[in-house]
Amino acid sequence: LGLGLTVLVAVALIEGNLQSQITRRIPVNAPTFFFVDIQQTQVDAFTKAVAGIDGVSGIDKVPMLRGRITRIGGKPIAESNIPSQARWSVDSDRGLTYAALPPEGSRIVAGEWWPPDYKGPPLISFDAELAAAYGLGVGDTITVNVLGRDVEARIANLRRIDWSSLSINFVFVFAPGTLERAPQTFLATVRAAPGAEDKVFDVVTRDFANVTIVRVKEALENASSILANIGLAARVVGVVGIGAGLLVLAGAMLATQRRRVHDAVVMKVLGASRRRVLGVFSLEFAALGFVTALAAAAFGAVAAWMVIRFVMNLEWILLPDVVALTVLGAMALTLGFGLVGAVGATRQRPLALLRNE
Repeated sequence: LGLGLTVLVAVALIEGNLQSQITRRIPVNAPTFFFVDIQQTQVDAFTKAVAGIDGVSGIDKVPMLRGRITRIGGKPIAESNIPSQARWSVDSDRGLTYAALPPEGSRIVAGEWWPPDYKGPPLISFDAELAAAYGLGVGDTITVNVLGRDVEARIANLRRIDWSSLSINFVFVFAPGTLERAPQTFLATVRAAPGAEDKVFDVVTRDFANVTIVRVKEALENASSILANIGLAARVVGVVGIGAGLLVLAGAMLATQRRRVHDAVVMKVLGASRRRVLGVFSLEFAALGFVTALAAAAFGAVAAWMVIRFVMNLEWILLPDVVALTVLGAMALTLGFGLVGAVGATRQRPLALLRNE
Protein backbone atom coordinates (compact mmCIF):
# COMPACT_ATOMS: atom_id res chain seq x y z
CA LEU A 1 0.00 0.00 0.00
CA GLY A 2 2.82 2.39 0.87
CA LEU A 3 4.67 1.76 -2.40
CA GLY A 4 1.52 2.25 -4.45
CA LEU A 5 0.72 5.48 -2.62
CA THR A 6 4.30 6.69 -3.16
CA VAL A 7 3.91 6.22 -6.91
CA LEU A 8 0.55 8.01 -6.89
CA VAL A 9 1.91 10.96 -4.88
CA ALA A 10 4.94 11.34 -7.14
CA VAL A 11 2.86 11.16 -10.33
CA ALA A 12 0.21 13.54 -9.02
CA LEU A 13 2.79 16.11 -7.91
CA ILE A 14 4.70 15.93 -11.21
CA GLU A 15 1.53 16.25 -13.24
CA GLY A 16 0.27 19.06 -11.01
CA ASN A 17 3.50 21.01 -11.40
CA LEU A 18 3.47 20.62 -15.18
CA GLN A 19 -0.19 21.59 -15.39
CA SER A 20 0.57 24.62 -13.24
CA GLN A 21 3.30 25.68 -15.65
CA ILE A 22 0.96 25.35 -18.63
CA THR A 23 -2.42 26.49 -17.34
CA ARG A 24 -1.55 29.04 -14.67
CA ARG A 25 1.86 30.55 -15.22
CA ILE A 26 2.37 30.62 -18.98
CA PRO A 27 -0.94 32.12 -20.24
CA VAL A 28 -0.53 35.25 -18.09
CA ASN A 29 2.10 36.74 -20.39
CA ALA A 30 1.82 34.46 -23.39
CA PRO A 31 1.34 36.00 -26.85
CA THR A 32 -1.66 34.96 -28.91
CA PHE A 33 0.29 34.07 -32.09
CA PHE A 34 3.80 33.23 -33.23
CA PHE A 35 4.58 34.09 -36.86
CA VAL A 36 7.57 32.40 -38.50
CA ASP A 37 9.38 32.98 -41.83
CA ILE A 38 8.40 36.59 -42.41
CA GLN A 39 10.61 37.78 -45.27
CA GLN A 40 12.64 40.97 -44.94
CA THR A 41 10.61 42.58 -47.71
CA GLN A 42 7.37 41.75 -45.87
CA VAL A 43 8.18 43.08 -42.40
CA ASP A 44 6.82 46.60 -42.82
CA ALA A 45 3.67 45.47 -44.65
CA PHE A 46 3.08 42.71 -42.09
CA THR A 47 3.43 45.11 -39.16
CA LYS A 48 1.11 47.66 -40.75
CA ALA A 49 -1.57 45.08 -41.64
CA VAL A 50 -1.65 43.44 -38.21
CA ALA A 51 -1.35 46.66 -36.20
CA GLY A 52 -4.37 48.07 -38.02
CA ILE A 53 -6.68 45.41 -36.58
CA ASP A 54 -8.74 46.47 -33.56
CA GLY A 55 -7.84 44.45 -30.48
CA VAL A 56 -4.15 43.94 -31.30
CA SER A 57 -2.18 45.17 -28.30
CA GLY A 58 1.42 44.41 -29.17
CA ILE A 59 3.70 43.22 -31.94
CA ASP A 60 7.25 42.05 -31.26
CA LYS A 61 9.55 41.04 -34.10
CA VAL A 62 13.20 40.02 -34.33
CA PRO A 63 15.47 38.86 -37.14
CA MET A 64 16.24 35.15 -37.19
CA LEU A 65 18.99 33.10 -38.82
CA ARG A 66 20.13 29.50 -38.48
CA GLY A 67 23.62 28.37 -37.54
CA ARG A 68 25.45 25.30 -36.30
CA ILE A 69 28.02 25.28 -33.51
CA THR A 70 31.38 24.12 -34.90
CA ARG A 71 33.86 25.02 -32.14
CA ILE A 72 33.57 25.43 -28.38
CA GLY A 73 36.36 27.36 -26.72
CA GLY A 74 38.44 26.95 -29.86
CA LYS A 75 38.06 23.15 -29.94
CA PRO A 76 36.15 21.31 -32.68
CA ILE A 77 32.92 19.66 -31.59
CA ALA A 78 34.45 16.20 -32.04
CA GLU A 79 37.13 17.05 -29.46
CA SER A 80 34.82 18.76 -26.97
CA ASN A 81 33.46 16.97 -23.93
CA ILE A 82 29.74 17.71 -24.15
CA PRO A 83 27.36 16.18 -21.57
CA SER A 84 24.52 14.06 -22.90
CA GLN A 85 21.88 16.56 -21.74
CA ALA A 86 23.47 19.24 -23.95
CA ARG A 87 24.08 17.14 -27.08
CA TRP A 88 20.89 18.49 -28.67
CA SER A 89 22.56 21.89 -29.06
CA VAL A 90 25.28 20.60 -31.40
CA ASP A 91 23.36 17.93 -33.30
CA SER A 92 21.47 20.38 -35.50
CA ASP A 93 21.19 24.04 -36.44
CA ARG A 94 20.28 26.59 -33.78
CA GLY A 95 18.30 29.80 -34.05
CA LEU A 96 20.33 33.01 -33.99
CA THR A 97 19.48 36.67 -33.74
CA TYR A 98 21.16 40.00 -33.04
CA ALA A 99 19.99 42.82 -30.82
CA ALA A 100 21.11 46.11 -29.32
CA LEU A 101 19.09 45.56 -26.11
CA PRO A 102 18.60 42.47 -23.90
CA PRO A 103 15.55 40.36 -24.85
CA GLU A 104 12.57 40.03 -22.52
CA GLY A 105 12.26 36.91 -20.41
CA SER A 106 15.97 36.70 -19.57
CA ARG A 107 18.27 37.92 -16.83
CA ILE A 108 22.00 38.62 -17.13
CA VAL A 109 23.84 36.56 -14.51
CA ALA A 110 27.43 37.12 -15.63
CA GLY A 111 29.22 39.79 -17.69
CA GLU A 112 27.66 42.93 -19.10
CA TRP A 113 25.48 43.80 -22.07
CA TRP A 114 27.10 45.73 -24.91
CA PRO A 115 26.33 49.40 -25.63
CA PRO A 116 23.36 49.99 -28.00
CA ASP A 117 25.69 51.54 -30.57
CA TYR A 118 28.34 48.80 -30.29
CA LYS A 119 30.77 48.46 -33.19
CA GLY A 120 33.58 45.99 -32.87
CA PRO A 121 34.57 42.32 -32.94
CA PRO A 122 31.75 39.75 -32.77
CA LEU A 123 30.21 39.36 -29.31
CA ILE A 124 27.43 37.07 -28.16
CA SER A 125 25.08 36.75 -25.22
CA PHE A 126 24.79 33.06 -24.35
CA ASP A 127 22.43 30.83 -22.34
CA ALA A 128 23.91 30.36 -18.84
CA GLU A 129 22.79 26.71 -18.49
CA LEU A 130 24.27 25.70 -21.82
CA ALA A 131 27.47 27.58 -21.05
CA ALA A 132 27.79 25.66 -17.78
CA ALA A 133 27.32 22.38 -19.66
CA TYR A 134 30.04 23.40 -22.12
CA GLY A 135 32.35 24.61 -19.34
CA LEU A 136 32.41 28.12 -20.82
CA GLY A 137 32.34 31.50 -19.15
CA VAL A 138 32.51 35.19 -19.98
CA GLY A 139 35.48 35.87 -22.28
CA ASP A 140 35.55 32.41 -23.86
CA THR A 141 34.85 31.96 -27.55
CA ILE A 142 32.32 29.92 -29.48
CA THR A 143 32.21 29.45 -33.26
CA VAL A 144 28.98 29.20 -35.24
CA ASN A 145 28.73 28.33 -38.92
CA VAL A 146 26.21 30.67 -40.58
CA LEU A 147 25.41 29.87 -44.21
CA GLY A 148 28.79 28.20 -44.71
CA ARG A 149 30.85 30.88 -42.97
CA ASP A 150 32.40 30.31 -39.53
CA VAL A 151 31.84 33.22 -37.16
CA GLU A 152 33.93 33.17 -33.98
CA ALA A 153 32.49 35.33 -31.22
CA ARG A 154 33.52 36.08 -27.66
CA ILE A 155 30.97 35.57 -24.88
CA ALA A 156 30.17 39.01 -23.47
CA ASN A 157 27.53 37.89 -20.96
CA LEU A 158 25.48 34.92 -19.82
CA ARG A 159 21.68 35.00 -19.52
CA ARG A 160 19.27 32.95 -17.42
CA ILE A 161 16.38 32.43 -19.84
CA ASP A 162 12.82 31.92 -18.69
CA TRP A 163 11.44 29.93 -21.61
CA SER A 164 8.05 29.57 -19.92
CA SER A 165 7.32 33.28 -20.52
CA LEU A 166 6.92 32.41 -24.24
CA SER A 167 8.49 35.71 -25.22
CA ILE A 168 10.91 35.65 -28.18
CA ASN A 169 14.27 34.43 -26.97
CA PHE A 170 17.34 32.69 -28.33
CA VAL A 171 20.27 30.73 -26.95
CA PHE A 172 22.51 32.94 -29.12
CA VAL A 173 22.11 36.71 -29.31
CA PHE A 174 24.83 38.47 -31.32
CA ALA A 175 25.86 42.06 -30.86
CA PRO A 176 25.06 44.44 -33.74
CA GLY A 177 27.48 44.57 -36.64
CA THR A 178 27.97 40.87 -37.42
CA LEU A 179 24.86 39.31 -39.00
CA GLU A 180 22.92 42.23 -40.46
CA ARG A 181 23.98 41.56 -44.06
CA ALA A 182 23.31 37.81 -43.98
CA PRO A 183 20.08 36.49 -45.56
CA GLN A 184 17.49 36.29 -42.82
CA THR A 185 13.80 36.06 -41.99
CA PHE A 186 11.84 37.52 -39.09
CA LEU A 187 10.02 35.95 -36.17
CA ALA A 188 7.10 37.85 -34.64
CA THR A 189 4.65 37.52 -31.77
CA VAL A 190 1.27 39.22 -31.58
CA ARG A 191 -1.00 39.74 -28.59
CA ALA A 192 -4.64 40.06 -29.58
CA ALA A 193 -7.95 40.20 -27.76
CA PRO A 194 -10.18 37.10 -28.17
CA GLY A 195 -12.44 38.93 -30.60
CA ALA A 196 -9.51 39.91 -32.83
CA GLU A 197 -7.85 36.48 -33.14
CA ASP A 198 -9.83 35.36 -36.19
CA LYS A 199 -9.28 38.71 -37.92
CA VAL A 200 -5.51 38.46 -37.43
CA PHE A 201 -5.52 34.88 -38.71
CA ASP A 202 -7.58 35.81 -41.79
CA VAL A 203 -5.40 38.82 -42.69
CA VAL A 204 -2.11 36.95 -42.39
CA THR A 205 -3.24 33.83 -44.27
CA ARG A 206 -4.72 35.99 -47.06
CA ASP A 207 -1.91 38.52 -47.56
CA PHE A 208 1.17 36.56 -46.36
CA ALA A 209 0.65 32.98 -47.47
CA ASN A 210 4.30 32.01 -46.86
CA VAL A 211 4.17 32.91 -43.15
CA THR A 212 3.70 30.03 -40.71
CA ILE A 213 1.16 30.73 -37.95
CA VAL A 214 1.23 29.09 -34.51
CA ARG A 215 -1.75 29.64 -32.21
CA VAL A 216 -0.34 29.60 -28.69
CA LYS A 217 -3.70 28.74 -27.11
CA GLU A 218 -4.07 25.60 -29.24
CA ALA A 219 -0.50 24.55 -28.53
CA LEU A 220 -1.06 24.92 -24.78
CA GLU A 221 -4.30 22.93 -24.98
CA ASN A 222 -2.56 20.14 -26.89
CA ALA A 223 0.27 20.05 -24.34
CA SER A 224 -2.23 19.95 -21.48
CA SER A 225 -4.10 17.07 -23.15
CA ILE A 226 -0.89 15.09 -23.64
CA LEU A 227 0.07 15.61 -20.00
CA ALA A 228 -3.38 14.48 -18.89
CA ASN A 229 -3.04 11.24 -20.88
CA ILE A 230 0.44 10.58 -19.53
CA GLY A 231 -0.79 11.28 -16.01
CA LEU A 232 -3.73 8.92 -16.47
CA ALA A 233 -1.44 6.10 -17.59
CA ALA A 234 0.88 6.69 -14.64
CA ARG A 235 -2.05 6.80 -12.21
CA VAL A 236 -3.27 3.44 -13.54
CA VAL A 237 0.15 2.01 -12.63
CA GLY A 238 -0.17 3.57 -9.19
CA VAL A 239 -3.66 2.14 -8.71
CA VAL A 240 -2.37 -1.32 -9.66
CA GLY A 241 0.33 -0.87 -7.03
CA ILE A 242 -2.27 0.12 -4.47
CA GLY A 243 -4.36 -2.91 -5.42
CA ALA A 244 -1.39 -5.18 -4.76
CA GLY A 245 -0.74 -3.35 -1.51
CA LEU A 246 -4.34 -3.86 -0.42
CA LEU A 247 -4.02 -7.60 -1.04
CA VAL A 248 -0.92 -7.66 1.16
CA LEU A 249 -2.73 -5.57 3.76
CA ALA A 250 -5.73 -7.91 3.68
CA GLY A 251 -3.41 -10.91 4.14
CA ALA A 252 -1.74 -9.23 7.09
CA MET A 253 -5.13 -8.51 8.62
CA LEU A 254 -6.20 -12.15 8.23
CA ALA A 255 -2.92 -13.38 9.67
CA THR A 256 -3.47 -11.34 12.83
CA GLN A 257 -7.22 -11.96 13.05
CA ARG A 258 -6.84 -14.59 15.78
CA ARG A 259 -4.87 -12.13 17.92
CA ARG A 260 -7.55 -9.50 17.45
CA VAL A 261 -10.28 -11.97 18.41
CA HIS A 262 -8.32 -12.82 21.56
CA ASP A 263 -7.80 -9.13 22.42
CA ALA A 264 -11.48 -8.35 21.81
CA VAL A 265 -12.61 -11.20 24.07
CA VAL A 266 -10.23 -10.20 26.86
CA MET A 267 -11.38 -6.58 26.72
CA LYS A 268 -15.03 -7.60 26.75
CA VAL A 269 -14.44 -9.91 29.75
CA LEU A 270 -12.78 -6.99 31.57
CA GLY A 271 -15.90 -4.91 31.00
CA ALA A 272 -15.21 -3.01 27.75
CA SER A 273 -18.23 -2.42 25.56
CA ARG A 274 -18.30 -3.45 21.92
CA ARG A 275 -18.20 0.22 20.92
CA ARG A 276 -15.08 0.81 22.99
CA VAL A 277 -13.34 -2.25 21.55
CA LEU A 278 -14.07 -1.03 18.02
CA GLY A 279 -12.75 2.39 19.03
CA VAL A 280 -9.44 0.88 20.17
CA PHE A 281 -9.06 -1.04 16.93
CA SER A 282 -10.01 2.07 14.93
CA LEU A 283 -7.21 4.04 16.57
CA GLU A 284 -4.74 1.25 15.75
CA PHE A 285 -5.72 1.09 12.09
CA ALA A 286 -5.91 4.86 11.71
CA ALA A 287 -2.40 5.17 13.14
CA LEU A 288 -1.16 2.48 10.74
CA GLY A 289 -2.72 4.31 7.78
CA PHE A 290 -1.37 7.67 8.97
CA VAL A 291 2.22 6.41 9.27
CA THR A 292 1.95 4.68 5.88
CA ALA A 293 0.59 7.84 4.25
CA LEU A 294 3.26 10.09 5.79
CA ALA A 295 6.03 7.83 4.49
CA ALA A 296 4.42 7.64 1.04
CA ALA A 297 3.88 11.42 0.93
CA ALA A 298 7.48 12.13 1.96
CA PHE A 299 9.10 9.70 -0.50
CA GLY A 300 6.68 10.64 -3.30
CA ALA A 301 7.26 14.38 -2.80
CA VAL A 302 11.04 13.96 -2.83
CA ALA A 303 10.87 11.86 -6.01
CA ALA A 304 8.62 14.42 -7.72
CA TRP A 305 10.86 17.30 -6.61
CA MET A 306 13.94 15.61 -8.06
CA VAL A 307 12.18 14.98 -11.40
CA ILE A 308 10.85 18.54 -11.67
CA ARG A 309 14.03 20.33 -10.58
CA PHE A 310 16.83 18.16 -11.98
CA VAL A 311 15.25 16.33 -14.93
CA MET A 312 12.80 18.92 -16.27
CA ASN A 313 14.59 22.02 -14.88
CA LEU A 314 11.31 23.63 -13.82
CA GLU A 315 10.20 25.56 -10.77
CA TRP A 316 8.93 23.28 -7.99
CA ILE A 317 5.54 23.87 -6.38
CA LEU A 318 4.35 21.77 -3.45
CA LEU A 319 0.67 20.84 -3.77
CA PRO A 320 -0.60 20.29 -0.21
CA ASP A 321 -4.02 19.12 -1.37
CA VAL A 322 -2.41 16.09 -3.07
CA VAL A 323 -0.52 15.20 0.10
CA ALA A 324 -3.63 15.69 2.25
CA LEU A 325 -5.73 13.46 -0.01
CA THR A 326 -3.04 10.78 0.15
CA VAL A 327 -3.00 10.83 3.96
CA LEU A 328 -6.79 10.75 4.24
CA GLY A 329 -7.12 8.04 1.57
CA ALA A 330 -4.57 5.77 3.20
CA MET A 331 -6.18 6.19 6.59
CA ALA A 332 -9.60 5.43 5.12
CA LEU A 333 -8.35 2.30 3.35
CA THR A 334 -6.54 0.83 6.33
CA LEU A 335 -9.37 1.79 8.68
CA GLY A 336 -11.93 0.20 6.38
CA PHE A 337 -10.03 -3.06 5.98
CA GLY A 338 -9.20 -3.19 9.66
CA LEU A 339 -12.74 -2.61 10.85
CA VAL A 340 -14.07 -5.39 8.61
CA GLY A 341 -11.96 -7.85 10.59
CA ALA A 342 -12.51 -6.06 13.91
CA VAL A 343 -16.28 -6.25 13.63
CA GLY A 344 -15.98 -10.01 13.15
CA ALA A 345 -13.67 -10.23 16.16
CA THR A 346 -16.13 -8.45 18.45
CA ARG A 347 -18.90 -10.87 17.47
CA GLN A 348 -17.04 -13.85 18.91
CA ARG A 349 -18.52 -15.24 22.14
CA PRO A 350 -16.02 -15.18 25.03
CA LEU A 351 -17.01 -18.56 26.48
CA ALA A 352 -15.86 -20.65 23.49
CA LEU A 353 -12.48 -18.94 23.37
CA LEU A 354 -11.91 -19.07 27.11
CA ARG A 355 -12.64 -22.83 27.18
CA ASN A 356 -10.01 -23.40 24.51
CA GLU A 357 -7.53 -21.30 26.46
